[in-house]
Amino acid sequence: MIIRQVKFAFDLLQFMADRQAPATISEIAEHFGWPRSSTVNQVETLCHLGLMHEPVHRQGYLPTSRLLDLASELVRADSRGSDLDALVQAVAAQSGETATVAAIAGNHGLFINAAESTNPIRYFAEAGQRIPLHATAAGRALLSQIPEKQLQALLKRTEYIRYSENTPMSAEAVTALIAEGRERGYYVNSDGYAKDLVGVAIPMRLDGRQLSLLVAGPIYRMSGNHAELAEMLRDCRQRIIGS
Repeated sequence: MIIRQVKFAFDLLQFMADRQAPATISEIAEHFGWPRSSTVNQVETLCHLGLMHEPVHRQGYLPTSRLLDLASELVRADSRGSDLDALVQAVAAQSGETATVAAIAGNHGLFINAAESTNPIRYFAEAGQRIPLHATAAGRALLSQIPEKQLQALLKRTEYIRYSENTPMSAEAVTALIAEGRERGYYVNSDGYAKDLVGVAIPMRLDGRQLSLLVAGPIYRMSGNHAELAEMLRDCRQRIIGS
């Protein structure tokens, strides 16, 4: 379930970040198709929280520096965040493909760090991007770390969306793929989520956190070297994270 008011607040802040200039109530309402009264309430709430202000009265609104302060505090609280950034950058540089670190967020996976390939044809990924747990290598590497009883409960409430003919569509199918990955030592997803793309992922623990490390790219560049890519992921993890 998505709480609309929370989503609207983040949509508005993203709009302001993209715009890079003040926006009036009318401009915001027109952009989103919101009623004027709802727009006023949303903006006034953000102003009350100290997140937006009027640089010039009735000339539009801008975010305040409080957002930057909050973000800085969050970054400082994550003592290993810079290590994860360095990790995905190293994997992307060594492989030439896109690299991500993912974590579980409810019934989905979430990229918390990402470094995109510089190739024009590549897997597009960014921090904050949600992914299905059942249909991705990164997701199944995360699922492999959950105790069996909790895993089956999560798989039972999963919405099995079919992204391609290779997408596993049941708890039994996902459980079998997790078992295969455990035996192999890494997880592979070929054309099961994003068309013509391959992902290779390994589980990763960091200060008790359940994470996965992924490298992903086009099938024509990544087919046939999955084991080598998994070994490269492990080497980078050991060198930068130390586990």
